[in-house]
Amino acid sequence: MDFNQRLRRARRAADMTQEEVAHGLHITLRSYQNYEQGRTSPPLHKLAALAIVFNVSTDWLLGLTDDPTPHARLVDE
Repeated sequence: MDFNQRLRRARRAADMTQEEVAHGLHITLRSYQNYEQGRTSPPLHKLAALAIVFNVSTDWLLGLTDDPTPHARLVDE
């Protein structure tokens, strides 16, 4: 499964519209639609934001693993 297919699947699982995701990421609807259609890829900071919004790992979104479970965040103490 490609990035755009995983992105669409994650959005639908979160029961969100494309408009809601775009608004939350502070991007245009068209920019988000381009991600889901595979026309463009998000910059790294938007990829990380998408993983947080959908509660999945960036590795899963990128197709590097079939486990969508997000990784624990590292925090400096």
